[in-house]
Amino acid sequence: MRKKLAICLLAALLAGCAGAPGAAQTAGTAAVSPAPAVSPAPAAPLRALSAADDAHYYQLQAVGEDLARLWVTDFAARQTALPCTAEGCEHNTPACPATVPMPYAGQVLVLDENTLVYPGGDQIAVSEADGGNYRTLTMANTARQAVYTDGTFLYYLDQSDAAPGGRALLCRLDPGSGDRTVLESFPAGTMPLGAAGRTLALCNYDCAPLPGAAGADGGGAGRCDAAYNIDTGEARLLGTLPTPGADAHNDGQTAAVAGGVYYVFDFATRTVTGLAVESGETVLHSDPLPADVFAGRGYESCTPARVLDGWLELDYGSIDWTDQNAAYFSYLVNLQTGEVRRKPDLPAQVTNGARQPQVLARLADGRLLVTCRSEPWDIPAAGTDGVPYTLHSVRIYLGLMTEQDYLNGTPAYTEVGELH
Repeated sequence: MRKKLAICLLAALLAGCAGAPGAAQTAGTAAVSPAPAVSPAPAAPLRALSAADDAHYYQLQAVGEDLARLWVTDFAARQTALPCTAEGCEHNTPACPATVPMPYAGQVLVLDENTLVYPGGDQIAVSEADGGNYRTLTMANTARQAVYTDGTFLYYLDQSDAAPGGRALLCRLDPGSGDRTVLESFPAGTMPLGAAGRTLALCNYDCAPLPGAAGADGGGAGRCDAAYNIDTGEARLLGTLPTPGADAHNDGQTAAVAGGVYYVFDFATRTVTGLAVESGETVLHSDPLPADVFAGRGYESCTPARVLDGWLELDYGSIDWTDQNAAYFSYLVNLQTGEVRRKPDLPAQVTNGARQPQVLARLADGRLLVTCRSEPWDIPAAGTDGVPYTLHSVRIYLGLMTEQDYLNGTPAYTEVGELH
């Protein structure tokens, strides 16, 4: 597999080095001046699709094995509701306009104000914004990965077993016609990390070296990350992450893409470096972060998460294996100076084990959609024998807030709905 990967990436580099076709020649006469050349409009940059736009947030909730309810949170109305007004409808059959025929409860993403995208376990489908006119565009396994758009096409990595050699196929999909073009073939398990301009950041675990990596076997790297230009096919190494040690106290390094930059946190130096995905330029060397809050007595994680108003946020967690105490909070790194500070905490909540509010989306106007509060929720249920019982759960509410309030730990939420 390692030799195949090297061959594949070499082919990608050769494709990127191929000369552009010459301009077409048009015959003319001395009496007629040639028309001025018109430069084509530059291709739009890639952006990851989100479950939110500036007006709504969309969720899917499983109904049995082959149906899902579409929940829509309207920020202006400050409510989460199903797009169905039929009296007496229980919203659990295909006849309900608020249901979509999904074989699982997966993602729903916003392409534009009129179109939703459903990347699934074996298909990519689209519908209108209220769930109507649902239709499958193509069969694909996106494995809950990010899907990107340039405003015209969708781009994704298809992990289908049917792909030749079990490889991951980088595909371009027309959301109107469903026409699909395979742009490149990568080793199985290649995953998208993010995008900048027309360049995708990709990672692959336990693979042969990507272009620029030292050593025929990747130098013992457990993960290789690369930048890949979808127009030219040029591939460039971003970094290699070592295989975690046997003690599993941490991952040695963690890396992620945020705001078009490939950030790496190194547990040994406790610093963050940033590499621009498009250009390869180093744009950040941070000051050292504080030591592990539990002095290495367990597992520690520190992952670059998002860029907000000139600060890089890193999600931090540490578990003390001696008494199972845990700490979850965030660090902030100033992108201009490299200064490190702990982000002031927001009021604690319990959301799938996390103590701080979860950021679900960043809206185009700069506001953040977050889980703003939670409360105990007892749900009546019945077993297979018909005996009733109570399921103890948590009800989670959604809120909007400014980036500054989030960074300052100020809980100035505008509550807008509910998480399903």
